[in-house]
Amino acid sequence: MLSEAVQQAIDQLEPGQITPPIRTLQGVAILRLDDRRPERLRDFADVRERARNLWMREQSEKAWSEYKRKLRQATPVTVFVDAANGDNDV
Repeated sequence: MLSEAVQQAIDQLEPGQITPPIRTLQGVAILRLDDRRPERLRDFADVRERARNLWMREQSEKAWSEYKRKLRQATPVTVFVDAANGDNDV
């Protein structure tokens, strides 16, 4: 799966063209489109493991987000403005 910015850049290319530098989570990418192939539906057996891994990652991220939300909700936080500004006499 490609980021939205990368996918948009690729969609605008014709075979043989090169993108300008694109920022990605991993750094910067420069892409060249060599060929376009028609989309094809792959057999479930071919994508089963990847689909399972993506689903597991999604569920894990949801569970982690929910856990953090509950922790924030259950944990009172008090900010002492004077202490936050470096006043050590508080």
